[in-house]
Amino acid sequence: MDYKAAGFEQRLAEACADGVDVYFDNTAGAISDAVMAASTWVRVSSFAALLGSQLGSGAQGPRVERHLLVKRARMQGS
Repeated sequence: MDYKAAGFEQRLAEACADGVDVYFDNTAGAISDAVMAASTWVRVSSFAALLGSQLGSGAQGPRVERHLLVKRARMQGS
């Protein structure tokens, strides 16, 4: 699946109709946002936090991924 192609978020949601169980995150960017939007109870392992803004894509909003990574924190919704 080409994550750079138009409609990626929709295709991901269709391909993972029951959501994503486990996601290995390396960027904390648009792909992570799409996985989170398409999933409930997803388990995320974060290995890096190259935010989209650092890559020039202009990511918006507060991002906690870097803190989760370097502080070895856990974030859980209810």
